[in-house]
Amino acid sequence: MPVAWFEIGTHCAQELEKFYRDVFLWKFRTDASFDGHSIVETGEGGLRGAMWSIADDILPYACPYIRVQDLESTVQKAVAAGGRELLAPRPGPGTLRFAHIADPEGNRIGLFQI
Repeated sequence: MPVAWFEIGTHCAQELEKFYRDVFLWKFRTDASFDGHSIVETGEGGLRGAMWSIADDILPYACPYIRVQDLESTVQKAVAAGGRELLAPRPGPGTLRFAHIADPEGNRIGLFQI
């Protein structure tokens, strides 16, 4: 299953946008379908992603998203293999559904199904 998206959760979106723009030449645009958060364009042939402003009680993070065929089944497999469910499957924009899991060492991984 391919990594097809990424997400960066931050308390300082403007500063991080400047960092990624200056260092990696990434482009950012606001998208109303993503609650006004920034869509990140990493360049030709690169992954697209999003940058979100997060609540103060959430630690900043970077999270890859893996596109899966069956969201609930994949979450169950991850838990059975020693991972944890961090965010239960839920609807996203359009027909997209997503969830977050942690691998056995606690690394956050996003899953999505269209």
